[in-house]
Amino acid sequence: MAGKRSENLSNGNKKVRQGRARRLAAKAKAAEKASRHRAKLRGKRLARAAKQAAKENAKIAAKNATAAAKKARKEARKHLSRKDYYSRLIVVFVAVLAVLVVLNIFAPDTDFSDEENRVMTTKPDLTTSSFFEGRYAPEYESYINDQFPFRNFWIRLKTTADVLTGKVESNGVYKGHDGYLMEQFKNPGQKKTRAIAKLFTDFARSHNGQRTYLFTVPTAVNILSDKLPANTDDGGQNDFIDSIYKAVKKGGVKTIDAREIYNEKKDKVQLYYHSDHHWTSTGAYYGFLSAAKTLGLQVNTGGYEPSVVKDDFKGMLASKSGFYMCSRDDIEVYFPPKDTPVSVITYVDDQKKSASFYKAANLEEKDAYTVFTGGNHSLIKIKSASESRDNLLIIKDSYANCFIPFIAPYYRNVVVVDPRYYFNDLDKLIRSEDITDVLFLYNANTLATDSALKTMLMY
Repeated sequence: MAGKRSENLSNGNKKVRQGRARRLAAKAKAAEKASRHRAKLRGKRLARAAKQAAKENAKIAAKNATAAAKKARKEARKHLSRKDYYSRLIVVFVAVLAVLVVLNIFAPDTDFSDEENRVMTTKPDLTTSSFFEGRYAPEYESYINDQFPFRNFWIRLKTTADVLTGKVESNGVYKGHDGYLMEQFKNPGQKKTRAIAKLFTDFARSHNGQRTYLFTVPTAVNILSDKLPANTDDGGQNDFIDSIYKAVKKGGVKTIDAREIYNEKKDKVQLYYHSDHHWTSTGAYYGFLSAAKTLGLQVNTGGYEPSVVKDDFKGMLASKSGFYMCSRDDIEVYFPPKDTPVSVITYVDDQKKSASFYKAANLEEKDAYTVFTGGNHSLIKIKSASESRDNLLIIKDSYANCFIPFIAPYYRNVVVVDPRYYFNDLDKLIRSEDITDVLFLYNANTLATDSALKTMLMY
């Protein structure tokens, strides 16, 4: 009985264990099934993620490809645009150059520049000698520079740029102290200086029947050098005048030097205009006193009376340089003593006569300095009631215009020639007018640069 109970208990335990095993197996199976399901879900998610990543990568790749293509097209257009730009620029440049060449060929040449106050270079003649001696090329280059179309416009454009950048030198003009504008001087060098001196010595030797004088007037850059801007100088003007005078004296030419009296008077009177390259009437007066000593004239210095005829004169250096903020000046004329012999002035090129050395209407012109003798003329003849038996020929630049009224009464006849406009036979004029004295009157700048005198004396 006990054994049977024991067997039944063993069988019950066995069943319990089997039931437990079945339950564990079922749980394991369920867990495996759940694990497979989770793995399947993870696989699906990974597949979806991979698919999404592939799509994103494809989009990025497509976007990059589109951007690269767009950039390539832009670069291509840019290259074509730059190429087209340069092509158009070349076409415009060639067209402008062609227009300038045509204008330079057919436009009339300018003889004289009012703004620069000088004779412009004319077209040189091409000859075998001038070509092979190397003279033609630099002369033609100078001609092109002087006759370039719209030259004044380009000069004004440059000078405006110079002024805006604060320069103290523009187009050969210094902006000095106390409102002075002063024309720059450039020493032409020993070779050209000797050539200039030779013009006068050759003239004196070939005209030994006349007394020959040279008056080289110093300019403001020399006498008023203390008013020059910093780091500038007179360009060696004193050396130039000294060299010229030393050379011409050996050839029998008498020299007139106003530098001593100018340096003595410069702080007491106004010798030069603030905005013009000319001397004032006062400067011309003291220049005349210097000349009178050398010429042997007995001058009455007590009776001259200056009178202001214009009080707002702005000269040519202002427009030439672009330095318009400069001082304005009085223009004065000196009326001679009452007992001064009367003069009659004949302007030969205009076929007009006058009893006055002044043209008042010109005071309203841009260059009011032309009030003196009405400006520059090729030939002026002056007759006075002087007791002198001498006849004076003045070969000059524009400085002489306000000098002439002082010296004219001391000669029976004064003949005035401006080589820039006079193209007739000078020797014939000297003979016909019975000239006894010849005075060359030039400011230092003109003497150093002008070619008209050489042309007149050599041909």
